Amino acid sequence: MNIRFLSSLLLASYASADDILDIAEGLDFSTLLTALQLTGLDDVFNVDYPWTCSSHYFQRFCPKFTVFAPTNDAFTALPDQVLSRLVGDEKFRPHLLDLLYYHTAHGKILSSDIDIVGVEVVTLNEETLLAQKESDIVFTINSDTNIVTPDVGA
Repeated sequence: MNIRFLSSLLLASYASADDILDIAEGLDFSTLLTALQLTGLDDVFNVDYPWTCSSHYFQRFCPKFTVFAPTNDAFTALPDQVLSRLVGDEKFRPHLLDLLYYHTAHGKILSSDIDIVGVEVVTLNEETLLAQKESDIVFTINSDTNIVTPDVGA
């Protein structure tokens, strides 16, 4: 299944006091949060001991992820039957998991790391995305997906 989202939010995390889930809960990501919970990936982004990650010594042990987080609008742009199968049919959980892996990469990627030529980003499902800087304020993934808000720190 190859699905491209129309809008994404770049969430870079080094698992600080506010983790990716905390930030996503306050924004337009309820469908993403539901998908993370259904697949168990919410536990990956949940920080049980955030004080350890704020310590310089322990930061090297804290998980680092960048999530190209699809907004609710991106999910609603999918055909109804696709979205309902992804979140409603347990047989499609592997596809949902793959989709979430496609939107997540190891490490912290900031907009300052992306230039006009582009930066190849290998996602957790081993797909390669091309992140490009179109202008000082416009960033895209694979030339067809806009990053609507870059560098949301978590």
